[in-house]
Amino acid sequence: MEKQRRGFTLIELLVVIAIIALLMSILAPALTKVREQAKNALCMSRLHQWGAIFSMYADDNDGQLIGWHCLNTGDETYAPPGVVLDSGPCESGPGFHEHCWVPRLHHFYGEELEYKQVGGDWVCQAKWDFCMCPSTHTTWADGEFGGPMTGWDFEWLHDMAGGEYYPYYANALGSYAKNSWVSATQNEHGAADCGLASYWKSTRVRGIGRIPLFGDSSMMGGFPNVHDGVPQERFRMPMEGGGELCRWVQDRHGLTINLVFLDFTVRKVGLKQLWQLYWQSCWDLTAAPDPRDPEQWPSWLWPAPMVELGF
Repeated sequence: MEKQRRGFTLIELLVVIAIIALLMSILAPALTKVREQAKNALCMSRLHQWGAIFSMYADDNDGQLIGWHCLNTGDETYAPPGVVLDSGPCESGPGFHEHCWVPRLHHFYGEELEYKQVGGDWVCQAKWDFCMCPSTHTTWADGEFGGPMTGWDFEWLHDMAGGEYYPYYANALGSYAKNSWVSATQNEHGAADCGLASYWKSTRVRGIGRIPLFGDSSMMGGFPNVHDGVPQERFRMPMEGGGELCRWVQDRHGLTINLVFLDFTVRKVGLKQLWQLYWQSCWDLTAAPDPRDPEQWPSWLWPAPMVELGF
């Protein structure tokens, strides 16, 4: 009788384990989807904050947003206190690429830059979670690449710009990017069909709800062109072919990304719809691939949803 009782107990235990395993197999996809939805919601919340940051900057600068700029000695945005900046392409000091929006906006994040000397080297104290989409988990510049969930870091620019003189960049990282065509100043770099007229020079233009400003990307910025090729692979290094629009073509939220537009609203956009937005002032929609023509899209991109954009 005792052996029989133990046998029944073992059988009951195996049944319970089997039921738990079955429930886990059923619930696991649902739990994964819930986690993805939570990350997407946090990403959109973070981008709403970025919309507010860009709006405040524009209000303080007569509707203009960050562009190419020169630095003066004593500008502690990039250099520690008392550090003399090297000469560069600008008469007053180094010139910084339009992509370098990060430090220019830092004080709007609610914290000031703080430099400390550690072992004789300057170190910038800053946190970076506000620059990262919650779905991303690594950066690519250190040689590791994890596909669309990979962000960027500034280590390469830190070294190129002089290392110790620009410690701000030593630890800077993120997975959002600014549309470089929205710029208070213009440069021939990236100039498209319309040359310097391609730029959106301020927020005071028509159709701002269709002009992307900022959002999910594998780089910190770029100059999209309507002729940029459609990426044929989902997993690819961010600098590989296809043009700079491909930096935003990342399968980060179910074949969609989240974007802040020039009216500072935040919307989800299907990857195939990115060519339907006015990234630059002379964007020619007739040259864009048709999001409803399957022959114009690789198999990984064709299922991308057509999201209602509200315009």
